[in-house]
Amino acid sequence: MTVKEKINGRQLAIIAAYLTLGDSMLILPPIPVHEAKKNAWISSLLGLAAGLLVILLLCAVGKLYPLLTMVEIQEKLFGKWLGIAVSLFFLFYLFSSVSAHVREIGNFMTTQMLPETPLLALLILYGGIIVLAVRFAARNLYATFAMAKKIDIGQFLQRIEVILAFMWLLTTYFKTAIYFYAFHVAFAQVFRLRDYKGLTLPFGMLMVFYAIIVSPNVVHINNFVTFWPYFDFTFSVVVPLLLLAAYAVRRGFAGNKGESGHG
Repeated sequence: MTVKEKINGRQLAIIAAYLTLGDSMLILPPIPVHEAKKNAWISSLLGLAAGLLVILLLCAVGKLYPLLTMVEIQEKLFGKWLGIAVSLFFLFYLFSSVSAHVREIGNFMTTQMLPETPLLALLILYGGIIVLAVRFAARNLYATFAMAKKIDIGQFLQRIEVILAFMWLLTTYFKTAIYFYAFHVAFAQVFRLRDYKGLTLPFGMLMVFYAIIVSPNVVHINNFVTFWPYFDFTFSVVVPLLLLAAYAVRRGFAGNKGESGHG
């Protein structure tokens, strides 16, 4: 499957902002506070600097082969079978991320805003929205913007937590949609499919049920969050560094081979 959608540097910055803002507002703050106590603000600054370095690292990988996706780059540099193996773990990471974010939304809504609403109903509703976002990305984006302009918060505007919750829900929605889209593109490329659109609904249903399995309760979610950064670190830092190393080795090998041929 060939991906026609391309983004520029400005769009990458906007996407990175959405991906960062989602968890950083409500989910992640307790982690540095718990670990660093009064020095949590230092951890936040260090985390910001580390995040910028990760973006630069990912950009460096993207510049190696600008016309290829992550799955295609991995197969090109790691070889077909090792590349596919890494991509399968990448698929698991993306799908688990999507399901975890859907579960985060469900838990937040049922504990803080809509306690009388069944969790499964909220998960199905949010999962359906994400499926539509992937199938009609551009159309859904502007529809969401138009809907946001018509929202009348009224007297609730005086409560800052409502604004914070709305911002978190919106940024987490974009983050989940982007991850779900990336999962479908990667899945189609790994399994050599021509298109992914027919998979959105089945995977949307699996996403809802996996969201329940991945975190059966709130206590489990708290434990889940503690080890998830290692998962992120693997695919945000370790794999990109290995790709850059593999690229350097291949270039060095090609250069030595060329010199030997001339000799």
